[in-house]
Amino acid sequence: LLGPSGGNWYAAQWVGEHIIFDAGLGDSTNLWRVAIAPQTWKVRGPAERLTTGTGREGSPSIAASGRMVFASSDQTIDLWSLPIDANRGKVTGELKRLTQDAAVETRPSISTDGRKLVFLSNKSGNPDVWLKDLETGKDTALTLTASRETHAIFSRDDARVAYVADGRAIHIVAASGGVAEKICDDCGLILAWSPDDRKIVFYSSDPIRWFTLDLATRERVEIIRHPKRVLHRVQYSPDGGWVSF
Repeated sequence: LLGPSGGNWYAAQWVGEHIIFDAGLGDSTNLWRVAIAPQTWKVRGPAERLTTGTGREGSPSIAASGRMVFASSDQTIDLWSLPIDANRGKVTGELKRLTQDAAVETRPSISTDGRKLVFLSNKSGNPDVWLKDLETGKDTALTLTASRETHAIFSRDDARVAYVADGRAIHIVAASGGVAEKICDDCGLILAWSPDDRKIVFYSSDPIRWFTLDLATRERVEIIRHPKRVLHRVQYSPDGGWVSF
């Protein structure tokens, strides 16, 4: 069965001619009930939402009296920074929390000058690309769309941010904000910019293959694949002449 948002429905418990299950809707997971016709084993009518919490609700247990207990949890993920001496591999300062709210913030990419950070946050209802000024602490949304954005990364000159929408479409937006430009409809997930900011490295799965995308010509060139092994973390060399993984 497919849930309301396209995710899977997981049958949890039978109650008479109903199944109680948990399913995702937006960024929350709630408990639902659906009637099953005992003669045909087909769903009879639309699903009914039983709980409306904003977190994750699941694992229901129904008593003979009809009363139900279930688990409810909320998850927040924040971003932190830790100064280090990279040459010696030693921590040089205190751990600092950069975000602190009820949202899930992930995949940070810091600018070359160390003054700004782009990251993903669902504070607006679904994953969007946000920029944080590390000197002032101000957050600015670079995208506010119905798409699910991911893999946001600064260009080497810090002027632009590339990101992926809905799994495969690569977009670029100015770090100062503005209208994003779609540069590829069906590519994959971004991992790096070339040192001259003219190309982007991305990968596509099944099997995992790595490509470069020329931003001026939109030409895609496959650079590496392996028939058996998963290759990850492909990066340009500092001079842009080769890639490592």
